Order: sequence, then C-alpha cells, then structure tokens
Amino acid sequence: MGLSQKERTRACRQRRIDNGMCSECGKHEPWCSGQMCRECLDKHNEWYKTSKYRDRHAKQRSDEKKSVMDHYGGKCACCGESEPCFLAIDHIEGNGNSHRRKIGKWGSGFFKWLIKNDFPDGFQILCHNCNMGKHLNGGVCPHQQTK
Repeated sequence: MGLSQKERTRACRQRRIDNGMCSECGKHEPWCSGQMCRECLDKHNEWYKTSKYRDRHAKQRSDEKKSVMDHYGGKCACCGESEPCFLAIDHIEGNGNSHRRKIGKWGSGFFKWLIKNDFPDGFQILCHNCNMGKHLNGGVCPHQQTK
C-alpha cells in the first residue's frame, strides 16, 4: 500500500531540508537558521495572524506555563516575587544554555518538555532580576550573599 498524502508531503519537505532548501517552496535557502525562506516565512506569518489556531495556541502555551509555574512553587525562590510576567524557570546548577541546546527546546517548547518529563528536579522559579543577578554573580543571587 502506498504512502498517504500527509506522509508524501512530510517526505518532500524533509528532502528539501536535507538539500539545504526552503521546506515550503524548495526554491530558496532557508532564512537565518530556520527551515523556510524569508518569502515563505512572511506568507506563513500573514496567514497565522488571522488563523483560527492562533488563539488556541496562545491559550495552550499560557496553560502550560501556568502548570509549570504552579508545580515549581509559583513565586521566586529567592525574593518571593509572584507576578507571573516577572518569573522565569531557572536551572539550579546554572547549565541552562547547554541543557536547552542539548534537548533543542526554548520558550514554550521548554515548558512542554518539563511537563512531558514529569517536572524533573533541578529547576526553580526565579524572577528575572534574581535570575540575572545569579548569572552575573557567579551562580549566587546578590540577595543571598552575606553582607
């Protein structure tokens, strides 16, 4: 039995990617480090602005972020800040960039990874100030230093 239309489309896109071309049109090189050329990316972005999927995806990302934040305590582990827009997930051991590169997940994809992996240990919530302070101060938030 032959391949379904979905499988043929997926295989065609993969061939284009393997040949270093845009996954959509196959005519141009991908823009930046993506899979689509700038022209196809612009068309996709215009379509998405009015897509029925846009609001659904936004709600899904919001629900996933809330689930992760609730699991890890809902507030900064250092200063207690609880305003959601100020909060971030912190790799306690300070290996965030290398870990995200290894698993290939950033932003909302990282929240999905945490949920899929049953909220592993080694993470905490920090506000952006404490997170940056920890980064700039050798792994210790300035709030935690003794004076």
